[in-house]
Amino acid sequence: NKRIVTAIARDHVETIKITRTLFHRMLEEFPDLAAMLHSRISRSVQEFVSKLEVVQRNLDRADGT
Repeated sequence: NKRIVTAIARDHVETIKITRTLFHRMLEEFPDLAAMLHSRISRSVQEFVSKLEVVQRNLDRADGT
């Protein structure tokens, strides 16, 4: 499997690996979990897009457009 992100813990943590199949099953069996994850991911994407818009405005000003 290709690792697409890296995380660094500030304190001691324990982790588990959840297969894609198990993750999908968890989302099906626990709809509240699915809704919470959807909300958090949506909020993160919105924040990212807002930051990109700021960068775009700054680039446009630097180009004089």
